[in-house]
Amino acid sequence: MIRYVSLFILLLIESLSMISRKHFSKYKDRKNPIWWLSENISVHLPAEMKSKLAGYMRRTDTFGGKQLKDLTEEWIVSLIYKILMMVTALSALIFVLSFVPEKKDVSQSVKRPEVGNSSDYAEIELYDSENDEKETYELEVHSREYTEKEFKNKTDACKKYLEKRILGKNGSADEIVYDMDFPSKDETGTLKVTWETSVPTVLSSSGKVDNTDIDDGVEVNIVATIKDDNFQDTYETDVTVVKDENLSSSEKAKLKMLEIEEGSRSDAELVLPEKIGSVEVKKIEKGNEEKFKELFVFGILFIALWAYYGLFKLKDKGIKRTEELDGQYYGFVNRLSIYISAGLTIQNALKAVMKNKSCKSLNDEITFTLNKIASGEPEAKAYMEMGKNLGTQDYAKLMSLISQNLEYGNSNLIKLMDSEVKLSFYLKKETIRKKGEKASEKLLIPTLILMFIVMAIVMYPAFVGMG
Repeated sequence: MIRYVSLFILLLIESLSMISRKHFSKYKDRKNPIWWLSENISVHLPAEMKSKLAGYMRRTDTFGGKQLKDLTEEWIVSLIYKILMMVTALSALIFVLSFVPEKKDVSQSVKRPEVGNSSDYAEIELYDSENDEKETYELEVHSREYTEKEFKNKTDACKKYLEKRILGKNGSADEIVYDMDFPSKDETGTLKVTWETSVPTVLSSSGKVDNTDIDDGVEVNIVATIKDDNFQDTYETDVTVVKDENLSSSEKAKLKMLEIEEGSRSDAELVLPEKIGSVEVKKIEKGNEEKFKELFVFGILFIALWAYYGLFKLKDKGIKRTEELDGQYYGFVNRLSIYISAGLTIQNALKAVMKNKSCKSLNDEITFTLNKIASGEPEAKAYMEMGKNLGTQDYAKLMSLISQNLEYGNSNLIKLMDSEVKLSFYLKKETIRKKGEKASEKLLIPTLILMFIVMAIVMYPAFVGMG
C-alpha cells in the first residue's frame, strides 16, 4: 500500500510541475520542474499570508518596496521548493525500498529471548478448517529459563512470578480446564507460598482441577499466602473452571501452544506444529510495509518541523533587530535633539547621528530614508515611512512628530524634542528595571535550593538528637 502512495505522490508532483511550467511559471529558464511548481503554489497563496511574511522580512533588514516584495516572494518559493524536494526524496526512497526483497522466515521456529530478558510475543495465524474461520493470536514466548544452579542465583518479585505461573497450561483465567500451577516457593526459593481455594472440590489447594461434575463455569477465589520468618502478604485472584467441551477449536489450539511453550523453555527456540486438531497454525512474519509507513510519517513530520523552524528563525531575527533598535532609542533621540537645537536641519542632524556607528540597522534605515529624499520623495512622507519601517511605537511617534512639524512649521520642534528626550530616558530606566527583575527571578530558584540545603544541614542534627 505504501508503495502506491509514494508512487502517487511522485507522479502528482511531476504532473503538477509540468502543468505549472506550461501555464503559470515565469521561471521557464530554470531546468528544475519542482521550482516551477513551487512558484505556482506561491502565486496562489493568500495575500494576507504574504503580507505577514513580508512584515517579518522587513523587520530583519532595510528594504525598498519592490525589493521587499521580490525578496519575500523568492523566500516563499525557496521554502516551498525545499519542502517539495524533501517530500519527493522521501517518497522516492520509500518507493525504491519497497522493491527490496525481504527475507521471510517460513519455518515454524520462534527464537526465544535470552535469559533475563522480558517475554516476546509471536503473532500466530489460526485457521479452523472445520468452521472455515481464521484468527490471529498473540502467543507470549517466555525467555529461556536458567538451569537449577542459575535459577538459585536470580530473584524476581514474588507476586509477578505467581501471576506468570498460576495459569499453567490454561490460556485464560476465565476458562480453566487443565491443572493450575501453584508453586510452593517463590522464584528465588527463599519465600514460602501456601494456597487456599474457595471451592476445593473443583480446584484444590495444590492446583488440581476436577471439572467432571460441573455443567456451567464455576468461579473460584484463590488466595496465596506469601511469608518468611517475620512477615507475610497475600496474593488473591479469581478464576472460572469450565469443562473442556466448552472450548472452541481455536481455544484448544491456544492451550496446546501454551503447553508446548512451557515445555520447551530450556530450548533456544520454540517450534510450533503446523496443525493442532482442525486448526492450522502459521507464524506471522512482519514485512517492510509497516516500517515504510513509519518512515513516511516521521519524514513528513520532520519536513513540517523544518518548515516551521524556518519561519520561526525569520520572525526571531526581526524580533532581535527590534530589540536592538529599542535599546538605541534614547541615544538616537538625545543626539537628534542636540543637533537640531544647535541649528542643523533635520536631514543634516540625521547625517550627524549616523556618524555614531553603534547600531547598523538604525544607520541603514537613516541612509535609506535620506536616499529617498534625495531621489525626490517628500521629506515629511519619507520620515513617516521611516518610523513605520523601524517597527516600534516609539520611533513611529517620533518620526510622526517630526513629519507634522515639517508640514506646519518647526517653531515648536525643539521644545517637543526636549520632552521626548525626557520621556525616552524614563522609558530606558523602566526597561533596565524590568531586565533587572527578570534577572532576579532567574536567580531566585538557585537561591531557594541553597536555602533548603542550609535548612536541612541545620535541622538534621536536631532531629537526630530528638531520636
